Amino acid sequence: MVKRLLSQKPNPTIFLATPLAKDGKMSIGTANFCGFIDRRPNVTWGHIKTVSAENSRNNLIEDQMERCQDWTHILFLDSDTCPEPDALDRLLEVDAGVAVGLSPLYTDGGLYWNISLDDEKLLPYHEELPSDNKPFLIKACGAGMLLVRMEVILMVGYPWFKMTYQSKEGGRPSIKEGEDIYFCRKVTELGYEIKAHPLVKCEHNNPVDLAELYNKLKLQIETKHVADARI
Repeated sequence: MVKRLLSQKPNPTIFLATPLAKDGKMSIGTANFCGFIDRRPNVTWGHIKTVSAENSRNNLIEDQMERCQDWTHILFLDSDTCPEPDALDRLLEVDAGVAVGLSPLYTDGGLYWNISLDDEKLLPYHEELPSDNKPFLIKACGAGMLLVRMEVILMVGYPWFKMTYQSKEGGRPSIKEGEDIYFCRKVTELGYEIKAHPLVKCEHNNPVDLAELYNKLKLQIETKHVADARI
């Protein structure tokens, strides 16, 4: 059952949350977008450097909630994800609890997008986008660019993002579910919709490295072997 969202405020206030890499750096394109958006009076920008993506995202939410409750959305943007200047406005038009900007995954099989339309795929990768360029329902996504309504944040509760693991006989536990897939599952279990906007496409600072990481994680999940994929 799809949960009915509360009506949107006419003037949304956005917390722009950027989890930083371990070295504290971000790509030039990401920095340019964040600086451009941060000049808006209804946007507050926060960033943090911690040991993992899940800790960064959870800490950003907690810190902002302690400082201020008067925000309607949180926009997660990874430090290597570079959207077009109109990306935020397009995502705000999406009628869903979570609106997603797309990022490419370059693999040996070609170009895929970081979304999944069904529950069978444990990693988000999808090839074809709708030809009408309208937002469409998805089951899960990578968290490179997510616009999440405050109502959803409050309903999901802590921890919003969490890596889960499965036992592997004779060895270390392997990844069962990435922190972004965990978040998507919690959102859909609560009855909220997740929609991707095909006109919001982001560039990656290092797409080759990301593809290598993607392939290692995919191998790890499908074979239950621990890959050397250190984030």
